[in-house]
Amino acid sequence: METMKIIEEKENKVFNRKEIKAEIQASKTPNKEEISKFIAEKFSVEKELVVIEKINGKFGSLIFSVSAKVYKSLADKERIEPKSKKDKKEAESKKEGAE
Repeated sequence: METMKIIEEKENKVFNRKEIKAEIQASKTPNKEEISKFIAEKFSVEKELVVIEKINGKFGSLIFSVSAKVYKSLADKERIEPKSKKDKKEAESKKEGAE
């Protein structure tokens, strides 16, 4: 990833997070992992607190628009973000293993 330009940064006090819209210029389509790391460094937070909503690119263009959320704490993120089926299965297996 070469450059990232923040287009919009909105503080959402209800959900205790920042909502970010950015433009990224890269030589290839960046993945969520790379963007999470880049945003975490930019906002000085842990990578686990960043949620990438979407990455949009136009055919033939090297500029990608990104929507992301940066939470203040892991507890806030876990309370608000929907759990994937994989996360739910892992939580259930941990619970069963503890019993």
